[in-house]
Amino acid sequence: MEKKTWFKGIVSITTAVLPAIITGFFTYNAGRASMEEDIKIDINNGVNNEVSQVVKIDNGDYAGIINKLYAENQSLSNDLNKVNDKYNEINDTVQEMDIILNERDELLQKISHLERELESFPLIKLYNAGLVIDGRTYNIKSNNSLIEYNNILYYSFDIIKEVAGKNKQVSFEENNVYIGERIYNDKANLVEQWVVDSDNVRVEAGITDSYGNYQTNALFMIYYDSCIIYNLDKKYNKLEFSVAMWENCDMDKSGVITVLADDVIVYTSPKLSKTTEPFSTGEIDIKAATLLTIKYSSPTQYNKCFIYDAVIYN
Repeated sequence: MEKKTWFKGIVSITTAVLPAIITGFFTYNAGRASMEEDIKIDINNGVNNEVSQVVKIDNGDYAGIINKLYAENQSLSNDLNKVNDKYNEINDTVQEMDIILNERDELLQKISHLERELESFPLIKLYNAGLVIDGRTYNIKSNNSLIEYNNILYYSFDIIKEVAGKNKQVSFEENNVYIGERIYNDKANLVEQWVVDSDNVRVEAGITDSYGNYQTNALFMIYYDSCIIYNLDKKYNKLEFSVAMWENCDMDKSGVITVLADDVIVYTSPKLSKTTEPFSTGEIDIKAATLLTIKYSSPTQYNKCFIYDAVIYN
């Protein structure tokens, strides 16, 4: 009789626990958030109801069964926690993938925008072209010597010089390429222009420099602080003149010439002394100035210089 009762108690407990487990399993599939709590409640209710009856029969015989059921309950709870952790891990990964996909879409949009911008730029091709004229190869700087821009070819300055020939000067000034002799329009003598003011400067019909050269129509800087101002009325863009030291100037002194176009310095000479050889300034850009000022500064009045062959032009 005791064995039948014992078996009946086991069947009763099992009958109560299994539905609870099955119910908890389907509850998890339906909604993970309430699964763990539902399983615990169903198992505990079923076990507690049956345990109260089993204990009445024989508390000593069924204590181990109760402990086993509680252990199984704990194992199921642990498995549930693992499933939750795995779900959270997968969910985090999905969120990270969403972020990455959004960033990818933004980058694709930027790339597409840049490609459209590049399509609007003109086509430029660079060539390392050599130069052959009438079968003769010329030594030029071939690196990027030819440029194709919007189907138009542009040649390097080296190629142009070789094509022009060694006997012709090639220069690039005022957005023009000049080949051969420069013809200056409206070339004029500076000395003949209107003088606004003059201090310690006079025009010499003839004067000798420190190297024994005789020059005419020169501007003689007769003092250590000499200055002359011309009104050019914005008619000229270029100035050029030659400089020499007076034959009787001091040996150990020096001075400097400064040229200003509308009060802006456009030229400063090197230090001038008695041993300085006569030289030309070359072309000076005076930017269509109204007033042209030439100054000479020296620590002594005995270090005199003069300017000659002074011309203005465009």
